[in-house]
Amino acid sequence: MLKIRFIGLLAIGISSLGAEYYIKNNTKLNLGYDEIVESNSSKFIKNASTELNFAGIFGQKKEVFTFVGGEANFDKDVNFGGGINLGVNLKKKLSKEVELILNAAYQYNNSATTKNSFEEAIKEMLKFRGEWKKEFEKDKEVLKEYYHSQGFRFKQEETLFSGVVGYDNDKFKLNTGLMYTAGYLNNGAMRFESFVNFKTRKLNHDIEFALSHKLRDHTSTKGDKYTNGGRLKSKIKVSSKVGNLGTNNILDIYLGSIVPDGRDYKLTSENEFKYSINNLEMLTALNNELAFRQVKKDDKDLKIRLRPELRFELKYDNKKTLFESKTKVKGRVDLKKMKLDESEYEGNNQVTNNNTDISKVIGLVYTDNIFNYKLGIFDLKLSARYAGVVNMEKTKFKGYDQFVLVGPGITYANKLKNSELKHSFDIRYALGYKDNKTFSVINFWSDNKQEYKVNDKLSLKGELNFTSSNRFSFIDKATDKNEVLLLADTKVMLGYNISDKIEIISALGAKTISLFTEPNKASSQSSVQPSEEILTIQLSSDTIKYGDESLHLILQYGYKVFSENKIKYRTNKNINVIGKLDASFSYGIKSDRLYESLTRIKRNRIGENGIETHIEEDLKKIQEEEKSFGDNKAVLSITPGVELEMKYLDDKLLIKSILEVNVSARVEKSKEYKDIQYGRANIKTGLNVGYRW
Repeated sequence: MLKIRFIGLLAIGISSLGAEYYIKNNTKLNLGYDEIVESNSSKFIKNASTELNFAGIFGQKKEVFTFVGGEANFDKDVNFGGGINLGVNLKKKLSKEVELILNAAYQYNNSATTKNSFEEAIKEMLKFRGEWKKEFEKDKEVLKEYYHSQGFRFKQEETLFSGVVGYDNDKFKLNTGLMYTAGYLNNGAMRFESFVNFKTRKLNHDIEFALSHKLRDHTSTKGDKYTNGGRLKSKIKVSSKVGNLGTNNILDIYLGSIVPDGRDYKLTSENEFKYSINNLEMLTALNNELAFRQVKKDDKDLKIRLRPELRFELKYDNKKTLFESKTKVKGRVDLKKMKLDESEYEGNNQVTNNNTDISKVIGLVYTDNIFNYKLGIFDLKLSARYAGVVNMEKTKFKGYDQFVLVGPGITYANKLKNSELKHSFDIRYALGYKDNKTFSVINFWSDNKQEYKVNDKLSLKGELNFTSSNRFSFIDKATDKNEVLLLADTKVMLGYNISDKIEIISALGAKTISLFTEPNKASSQSSVQPSEEILTIQLSSDTIKYGDESLHLILQYGYKVFSENKIKYRTNKNINVIGKLDASFSYGIKSDRLYESLTRIKRNRIGENGIETHIEEDLKKIQEEEKSFGDNKAVLSITPGVELEMKYLDDKLLIKSILEVNVSARVEKSKEYKDIQYGRANIKTGLNVGYRW
C-alpha cells in the first residue's frame, strides 16, 4: 500500500512539473536474393536494424529536455554496427531579461549508421516548445543559424558541451555562447567555438552584429587550429526603411587563420536599395568581394581576387499585368604581384580545398524578363533571357559566349462545379554562340491536368505532360542532322469510396525519353542511328564544359509504364489496414530523377552561367538509381504489400507495421525481350511504435 501511495505522489509531482514524454521504436528487416550475372550465382541479402529513442521535457515552461537513444543493425557484409546518443538541454529564464541555455550531449555512430538521431531529438524538442517554424523546413541555412544560436552543432562529433546566455530588453538583444565538441573515439579531434550576436534598433535602422571565433587542435588540417590563432568571422548588417525606400547593407569579414597559414582573408560587402510605390518595385544592389588568397607569412607572391556584382530588379504587378525583370553583372579577376594570375585561368585547373570556385569565367551578364497578362481564364506570357559569359585562357581572351532564350506561353485554367482544368503551352527559341560556333534549339512543352468529381464516391484525375527539344539543320547550320529529344509522361488516377470504411486509390501511368536522329538529306553521311556510346552526350556537345547535361541513356528510345494500387480498410476509428500492389516495367530508363532533371534542363535551357545542367543533388540521385537498375536493358518490378496502422489513447499511441515483397526480372543489355530472367527478390518488414504522454 505504501508503494502505491508513493507512485501516486510521484505521478502527481511529475504532472505538476508539466512533464511530457515520448518513446519511439523503429525495427526493420530485409531479406532477399540477388542474381549475379557475371558469376551465374545468387547473393543472399540480409540486414536488420532496430532503433529506440526516449525523450522527456519537464517544467511548467518546459525548461529541461532530456533524450537517450540507440540503434543496432546487422548486415551480412558489414556485420554488426550501431550507435548511441544521449543528452540534456536546459533553457531557463533567470530574470525577465536574462536567459540561460546549457547543452550536454554524447553520440557515437559507426560506419553502418548514417542517421543523425541527435538532430532528430532536438527537432522534437523545438516542437515540444512550440519553437519549430515552417521556414526551417524550406531554408536549411535559416535552420542552421537557429541551431547555432541555441548552442547546437551536428557534425558527427561524439561530445558536445555548450552554453548560451541571452539578454533581451526594449533597447537591444544580446546572445553570447561557447561550444566545445570532440571526437575522442572517432578521430580525437577537438573544436572550440565562441560567438556573440547583437541586435538593436536605432530610429529607422535595424542593426545586427555577429562575431564568431573557432579553434581546433593542432592535428587539424584546416586553418583554424589553435597554433595559428584560429578562424575569425564577423558580420555587420544594417537595414532601414524610410518612406518608400528600404536599404540593406552587409559587411562580412573572414580570416581563415589569424596567423597566416595559407588560408584566405575575405572582405565582402552587400548593398541593396529597394524602392516601392503603388504597384512598382525597383531594386539595385552593388556587391563586392575582396579576397587575399592563400596568405602565408612573408608572402611575396600575394594572390588577390576581386569579385564585383551589380544587380538590378524591376517589378510591376497590378494583379492583371505582371512585368518582372532581373539583371545581374558579375566579374572575377585574379591577380598575382598585381598582374593577371595565369594559373587561375588554365583549362585543366582543379578545385582545391582552399578554393572552391576556380573557373575560366572572368565575367558574365545575365538578364531574365517575364511579361504576364491575365485575360479572363487565360494567362498570356512572354519570356526572354540572355546570358553572356567571358572566358579566359591563361592571360588571353578566350571568347565571349552568348546565349539567348525567348518565347511565348499560354495557360488556361478553369474551375467548374465538378471539374477543374489546367492546360499550358510554352515555346522557346534558344540561340547560342560558343567556341566560335553558333547553335540554335527550339524547345516547347505542355502541361495538361484535369480533375473530375463524378459523385461523392468517385473522382478521376488525369495529366499529360511533354517536353520536346529540337535541333534542326535548316535552322542550325552548324549541324548536319536533325535531332529531337522527346520527354513525355501521362498518369490517370481513380479514387473510389465504396463505403465509409473502404477506399480504393488506383493510378496507371507511363513516361518516355526518346531521341530521334535523322541525317540532313544534303549531307553525304549515311548514318541513321546514334550508337550507345554517344547517346550519353548527344544534344549536349555544346555544353559539356559547363557541367553534366548528358542524357544518361542506354537506348535511343526508352519508356516506363507503372501501376500503383492501394485499398484502405478502416475496421474502426482506431485501426486501418492498407493493401498495396505496385508494378512497373522500365525499358531503357534507368532513373526517374533523370526524367525530372532533363525536363528542367530543357525547359529552362539558359541560366545565370549559360547552359543549364544537372545539379549536384540530381546527379547523386541519378547515379544511385542507375546503380540499382544495373547493367540491364529492361527491368520488371512487382511489389505487393500490406500496412497496419493503429491509434489509441487519443492518438498518443501509434503503431504501424509494414510488410512488402518485391520481385523483379530483367533483360540484360545485350539481349531481347524473350530473354527475360529472374533478377532479385526482397522481403521487407518494419514496425514503428510511438507513444507520447
